[in-house]
Amino acid sequence: MNIGILYTGGTIGSVQGPDGLYPLDTVGFQKAFDENILPIIQSQYPDCTIGYIDIGFGPSNSTLDSTNLQPQDWCTIAMAILEAYDSYESFIVLHGTDTMAWTASILSFLMTGLDKDGNYNALLSKPLVVTGSQLPLFVEKAD
Repeated sequence: MNIGILYTGGTIGSVQGPDGLYPLDTVGFQKAFDENILPIIQSQYPDCTIGYIDIGFGPSNSTLDSTNLQPQDWCTIAMAILEAYDSYESFIVLHGTDTMAWTASILSFLMTGLDKDGNYNALLSKPLVVTGSQLPLFVEKAD
């Protein structure tokens, strides 16, 4: 299985700093994930590969606090998934929890088209998971 990860920021990708938790930038997250999480996944699922999809939230390597997400950011996430669609078998959006439910909801609408009769036509036929956490992914007993 080939999984595409979209990392938007949030507690799930945070690390402890001198002034509390702060989210890693995309490069830091990818490095930490590859070093700490990927070996665990591949020990159970040797054929699993992970790729990272650049969302392009502005400056290189930037993430957004989920409380600052705007409608155009949801469109950016949807477009990133559609542009990478042929490269992956499934997608995971790692997200802050403050607006995660809104993002999941709007993505379900953005990934569905309506025909002239009002019938839904899914743009995706692959799994898309939107998830976050109350604890960082890189700490013991993370949720």
